[in-house]
Amino acid sequence: MVRLSMPVTIKEIAKIVGVCHSTVSRALRGNEMINAGTRAKIKRLADEMGYVPSAVALSLRSQKTQTVGIVVTTINDPFFGRIVEGIENVAQAANYSTFLSMSGVDEVKEMSVVQSFYRRRVDAIIISSLSGDLTVRAELERIKIPIVLINNQTEGK
Repeated sequence: MVRLSMPVTIKEIAKIVGVCHSTVSRALRGNEMINAGTRAKIKRLADEMGYVPSAVALSLRSQKTQTVGIVVTTINDPFFGRIVEGIENVAQAANYSTFLSMSGVDEVKEMSVVQSFYRRRVDAIIISSLSGDLTVRAELERIKIPIVLINNQTEGK
């Protein structure tokens, strides 16, 4: 079994180099305010240590998570399987990750999933199982992130 070690942090790199963590952060972003020699030293050490930027930290700064939430009724239906596969292909090509959840045609579970995705700050939600319930629609309008409805046939919308 392969064991993953704890990721290297900029604080660890900073301690070794003898600078503050904000200097490491700036150097890794290529900030020219940091001396070229120091930038090179920090980048070399980060590579040697296997440093990988934290997606969580990047999302805090950019206000984007590079994630999309997908809600389907079931993955047993080949129709939804093809939809999810297509979404996944497009998302990966754009450097996005996806979260997939099934609602089982349960409006309460569906809204719970949507709210969970919202709390996780996904950049968009794709729903292929939305009911015509007006309460559900009102909640979706309140959320203020892009929501795409697939195969939805509710009147008036």
